Amino acid sequence: MTKKKHKKPFYHTLIKTEKICLQLEKTNLQGEEYKEVLCLVEETINTRAVSALLNKLPEEKHEAFMEKLSQEPYNEELWDFFGEEKDTAKDHLSQVFSQLEEEILQDFFEEEESV
Repeated sequence: MTKKKHKKPFYHTLIKTEKICLQLEKTNLQGEEYKEVLCLVEETINTRAVSALLNKLPEEKHEAFMEKLSQEPYNEELWDFFGEEKDTAKDHLSQVFSQLEEEILQDFFEEEESV
């Protein structure tokens, strides 16, 4: 039996999680707990990414974008929805991910240290 490869979202190259992963490795989380935290981080990233992208996309394109995203979240052609603003959308998303990484580190790991 072959293992199904998990396809990454089309914006995966912009995601910043190095500091989060390093911090997670320092915790005592193992097994299911570790997987749950990773899942929570991934869900948070994806939710924030979609929200940030929709904010940069004209409203009349939202429905088509969301439909394509739900069918093929890994498809790089999703960037085409942004036309000439593609680079601006990527820059915005990079900033969102950097800010989100800092928020996750503060919210989750500072609480862990104070417990």
